[in-house]
Amino acid sequence: MDKNRSKNAALGNIHPGDGYKLIGRGLKQTTGRYNYGVMNRMYPKVWEDTNIDFLQTPEALEKPIYAARSPIVFWLDKEAYIAADNGINDDSIDSVSKIINRYATGSFAIRRKFVKQAADIF
Repeated sequence: MDKNRSKNAALGNIHPGDGYKLIGRGLKQTTGRYNYGVMNRMYPKVWEDTNIDFLQTPEALEKPIYAARSPIVFWLDKEAYIAADNGINDDSIDSVSKIINRYATGSFAIRRKFVKQAADIF
């Protein structure tokens, strides 16, 4: 449960066992009741042919198809594409980085370097 977490770090866990049941899964490491709920809400908007309850079957995110799609759900839910559409520059890279992990500010310079390298390659 979230009783030992700060408000900013809360995962929406309200039932005993949520922390263990709703551990990080998928390529984005979806964690906690809130984020599994986001999967339930957003997933059918993108893939209408699939009806799955990730809160009831969280281990589904261990399957390759759902694991690979979990970052897409995150990207769309957080509207990260808006920040990314501003081009490959320090400000947009930092904006996307803050969406993904706002607490990892020490790695922003490294992220900028690798994004720019990837842009040159692709």
